[in-house]
Parts: sequence; structure tokens; C-alpha cells
Amino acid sequence: MRRNFHVSLVLALAFLFSLSTVAIAAPAYVYGNVTDDRLVQPIEGAALIVWDYHNPDTAWYDTTDVNGDYFIQLWSNLLDTFVVKVTATGFTPDSANYRPGTHGDSVQYDWALTGPAMGNFDSSLVVDSICQDDSSLFERVLSNVGADPLVYTVEWDSAWIVVTPSSGTLARLEKDTLQIWLRPDTSGVFEDTIVIVNNSPTPAVHIPVQLTAWPLEAYIDVDSSSIDTTLAPDSTATYERVITNTGRCVNLTFDAASDTNWLTVDPPSDTIPPNGGVDTLTITCIGPDSSGVHVGHITIDSNDPNNPTVVIDVTVTVVVGVEDEEGSKLPTSFALRRCYPNPFNTSTTIGYDLPRASRVTLEVYNLVGQKVATLVNDYEQAGYKSINWNAAEVTTGIYYYKLTAGEFVSVRKLTLLK
Repeated sequence: MRRNFHVSLVLALAFLFSLSTVAIAAPAYVYGNVTDDRLVQPIEGAALIVWDYHNPDTAWYDTTDVNGDYFIQLWSNLLDTFVVKVTATGFTPDSANYRPGTHGDSVQYDWALTGPAMGNFDSSLVVDSICQDDSSLFERVLSNVGADPLVYTVEWDSAWIVVTPSSGTLARLEKDTLQIWLRPDTSGVFEDTIVIVNNSPTPAVHIPVQLTAWPLEAYIDVDSSSIDTTLAPDSTATYERVITNTGRCVNLTFDAASDTNWLTVDPPSDTIPPNGGVDTLTITCIGPDSSGVHVGHITIDSNDPNNPTVVIDVTVTVVVGVEDEEGSKLPTSFALRRCYPNPFNTSTTIGYDLPRASRVTLEVYNLVGQKVATLVNDYEQAGYKSINWNAAEVTTGIYYYKLTAGEFVSVRKLTLLK
């Protein structure tokens, strides 16, 4: 009679749960206190159902403090393979309908579907950016949560990918760590897909791979615009040019030299690290003794394969004028010189020449004629003059600077870039 009651209850419960879930293992009957060790590797959608025969309306289960008969069933909405462990502690009757045991024993049941099953595998994109002939490593863990062995092979097409191990067999709950090496021997942008072929219900798992391999080359970036200045004999003007290595993988080496004795450059050579390394080149112009226009060149030779030689033209106009009371040379005419640098970022220097003492104004205007700065408004003695304009508070754009000295008026254009 009791046995028939058990059978009827099992059938009723199985029918009830079949409406929403799929039973994937045979039931077990135990007597005593039941505790649930849950899934060995938790899988969403799986449930271990424990029902009290004497109180079948009990929702879910709470059995740790209750002694009695229990019906245990594994349910899941997944067609997957995994293992469940349940421990029943207490007296288990020796009956064909119950698991054997003795008073005080802990009885463990391993339930599993047949077949292999791949665990939660990370198949997300593998992406990297490295130098040609360099390498990078990514790791992905492959596991078998099924009852039967998982057999796999790893396939890919490109020579710049190496995966180890490339094949294997995993017993239940075993793992392999796949090492994905990216080793490009040429530069470029590459794509491929790694495929894990296996005997699980998911027979092919795809891992997309994207790689940018930078060439083993250095690239020079330097302002090569010409330098044009006006100097008195033996006076000096100094200019700076920043050299940047925009290559990703190789040091930039350069040699800098002048073709005339009134030009010097420092440093004459140097090495700049890759990926944005910088160095500052200082160019000094020394006014020649003779008046007139003098032209020289700074030549920068580097290991940039696309731009091995950069030339900066330098023009110096020497003006020999009358001497002041202290014997210094004075300009022979009024002049508004080109500012340097131009274009500039934040700060530039404006030079002008006064052959005689004058009332001087030096002003900056925008394109619509609005005055944005007054740099000089004073009476000045004769000589070679210069002033720095810090335009940190002014927006990017084209501006004009205007010199008024007595009846002399001159206007030049400058460009502010931020």
C-alpha cells in the first residue's frame, strides 16, 4: 500500500513539472535528513527538487531538521550534461525503492546525463596591437562538465596564430588552458577565427581574432618651415624645433648639421625612443659681419625610411647701421619682422627695428578688425627690439599685428593654433 502511494506521488509530480521543465535523471528515494550540495558546476536553469512524501504540498524543500521519507528528482530546462551531488544523513531502509545505507551514514549520489558538455567558455574577441616580430599571449579555459570524455581539436588558418594545446581529451570536470599566441612576422592589420571543434552539443566554438602589427621602422616628425630673421652683425637669435618619433617599435636616430659657420645646431645627433618620444633641436643664428641677405641650411638625416633627410632653410638679413653713443650698431630703417614661431601655440616673439627714438605702438587685431592685445605703447630708443606675446587667453585663429613708430606703419599676419 505504501509502495503504491509512492509510485502515484512520483507520477503526479513528474507530470506537474513536465509542463514547464524537463526531467533529466531518475528519482532517488531516501529516508532521513536531506541536505543539497547543489550542482558541482552551477548551471542556470537546473534545479534539484526534494519533496516530502508525508507533506507533498511543501514548496521547494526544508529538510535538514526533519526526519522522514523524501523523493528526490533532478529537473532542468537545459539539454546539457552535468553532475549533481546530494547527501542524505540518517537511517535509510533496506528496500528496493530506497538507496542503501545505515544509521549515521552519508550517502552521496552522482547523477549525470550521458555525453560530453563544454563548460561556460569565453569565446569573446581576441584583439591586440603589437610590433612586428613581437608576440602576445591570451589564455582561455576549456572544461568538460559532462559525464563522458570531451574530445576537441583547435583549428585556425593564419601563420601568425599558434594555439597550444591544439587538441585534447577531457574527462568529467577536467580542464585545459588554451594558450593563444599572436606572433606576426610582417606588419599590417590581420583577422582570423579560431575554431574549437568538439564532440559536445556545441560542436564548433568560434573565437574571432584581430591584430595590428606595427612595422619595425622609425618616423620623424619635425617642423621644417623656414627661419627668416634680421640681425645686426655678431648678434644672435635662437630657435627651437621639436623632433618626435611617431614610429611604434624602433628608436629614431638622427644627425643634424649646418652648411655655414654662422649657424649652429644642438644636439648634433641623438636617439629618440619610439611611440611619441621627443627631443628639442636648438638652432642659433649669429649675424655675419657683412650686411645683406645670407642663406643657410640645417640638414637632419635620420633612419626614417620614408623621410630620411629634412632640410630647414634659414635666411638672415644683416643690417649695418650707425652706432649709438655706446658704439652699438643701429638699424638703418624701420622694420616689422616676422614673428617666430608662426604658426604658434600660446606664445610667439615679435621683432621690430627702430633707427631712431620714436613713439611706438604694437597691437594685435582679429580678422574683423577688433583689437585683442596691446603689446607696446611707449616712447622707445633706437635699436633692435623684440617682445613676446602670450596668447593663452585668445582663441585659435588668424590675427594681424601692427607696428606704428612715428609715421612708419607696418602690418603682418600670424596664426594661433591650440
